[in-house]
Formats: sequence, structure tokens, C-alpha cells
Amino acid sequence: MTKPAAQIPLNPQLLAGGDTLHPGDTIEALAEAAGLPPESLAGTIAEYNDTVSFNRLVTLLLERSTRSGVPQRIETPPFFGIPICAGITNTIGGIAIDEHGRVKRPDGSTITGL
Repeated sequence: MTKPAAQIPLNPQLLAGGDTLHPGDTIEALAEAAGLPPESLAGTIAEYNDTVSFNRLVTLLLERSTRSGVPQRIETPPFFGIPICAGITNTIGGIAIDEHGRVKRPDGSTITGL
């Protein structure tokens, strides 16, 4: 029995909001569409799939939790990639920073070089 390609459907607002979605019928085609080295992406996916198949999640560089579901192999086309950029939106009790990442003093001025 074939497993579903994704556990979570694509957010319908993604394309409506002007975001980019790179499709591919193969991992290599996805890599080409996204401007990534096909051999690198295919190798990374193959390594991940082996890790899932042999239940070696603890060997991943960042261990994959099973809290939100059992990890699935990435194997059912079509494949999709979405360009993202990680960012910190809130320091949650840490130091206060400005829009340029500079540390702010209580009076709002920034600390040079920090």
C-alpha cells in the first residue's frame, strides 16, 4: 500500500500570497527547479530515507522527534520545495535588539560592536 505523499496539505494561501513553489517529478528535477545541486539533494534524501527505514533517527545531525508523528520516507512524487529563510522574530525574554540585530540599551540606544 502506498503512503500519502504528505501528512499536511499545502497551505492554499502560499501561492495566493505570491510565494514560490518548486515542483519536481523526481528529487533531481526538484533540485534543478530550486537551483540546488541534484546529486547533493538526492544524496541527502537517500540518507534520510535509510535512516527512517532502519529506525536510526538518533543518528541524524538534528535528531528527529516522533512527538508529532512517525517520520516517513520521502519517496512519493510529486515533490515540492519552498524557499525559506529562518529568522528570529522574538527573543522571548532575552536581550532586546533592533531591526539590524544590534543590542539595545534600556533607553533604546544600541551598544556598538555587540
